[in-house]
Amino acid sequence: MARWPQGVWRIPAGTGFLDALARGLIAAADGDPDRLGRMTVLLPTRRAIDELARAFLIAADGEAALLPRLKPLGDVEAEELMLAEAGDPGSAADILDLPPAMSPLARRLRLARLIERWSARDHGQALTLDEAARLADALARLLDEALVEDVDLACLDRLVPEAYAKHWQEVLAFVDIVRRFWPEILAESGAIDAIDRRNRLIRAEA
Repeated sequence: MARWPQGVWRIPAGTGFLDALARGLIAAADGDPDRLGRMTVLLPTRRAIDELARAFLIAADGEAALLPRLKPLGDVEAEELMLAEAGDPGSAADILDLPPAMSPLARRLRLARLIERWSARDHGQALTLDEAARLADALARLLDEALVEDVDLACLDRLVPEAYAKHWQEVLAFVDIVRRFWPEILAESGAIDAIDRRNRLIRAEA
């Protein structure tokens, strides 16, 4: 692993990623097993955790060693955060006060109701429950993708020039359901999106 400025590390293309990561972290610990044990590695899946643990065993030549804390991203929870050691007395309280994640079913139903009102108001027709639910699923996926990529949905207005765009403007009117009304619904319910909550916990962990 080669180091870039500001604490960013890179692994050259064509190199075995997990093997290089294990060797690099062992080198960064500089022979101190406690230092290695205090590290945290966030990985996308539990399978990646198992493979990285094997890579550490290979890199350590079979010798016993403390491993870093290996955690899948989807399992980051408030009680697992080590914020009390961060030196910021406000951090732990801030994280523990995070609103709960809205349940998938409640989210789907609320989005479906929004879509039903939008269809009746802007198109003068009522959607069936099945149609509203399918559109709610599509909106939920779009919202989740925007949260994962940290993209502001307001930027959609700038993607397609108006000259092209009658169909695109209809799409934007549909997406406007999320942009305009979803934050209010979350605030009223006292909940936040599950991916938004996960993102906040990961930032706090970092």
